[in-house]
Amino acid sequence: MAKVSLGAILAGVIVDFVLSALVMVVVVLLWGFVVAEQGKSPATNPAAFAGDTRVLLISLAVGFGTLILGGFVAGRIARHDHLLHGVLVGTISLAVGLVLGSAGSPAWFRAIVIALDIPMAALGGLLARPARPALDGKATTGA
Repeated sequence: MAKVSLGAILAGVIVDFVLSALVMVVVVLLWGFVVAEQGKSPATNPAAFAGDTRVLLISLAVGFGTLILGGFVAGRIARHDHLLHGVLVGTISLAVGLVLGSAGSPAWFRAIVIALDIPMAALGGLLARPARPALDGKATTGA
């Protein structure tokens, strides 16, 4: 039976959420500058930001990147069952994300998030596996 490290999972989830939030703050600020450069006030239509396909795609890329990193952190801290720890980070992040912030998102965005959140965090967990020396002496990733 697999032993789960709650501390590792919590660290992975925190890395995912904190880093994602920080990067998205930068995206929002940059978007405001771009809109202001176009002679518009960013405050006049905040819904335009939330519905902007470019912003949604950036949000997906940021979210998936931070999920991979969160799964990686959880796997590294746990030092065992790397995939499981990544999957658990993805599951928690998906559940919290659906509860807190998906109501105003388009259906295609939510579908992509639901389909890929857990696999992205699992990928991070797999990447956390230590390299193993191969029979020829060259390092390979663990299987």
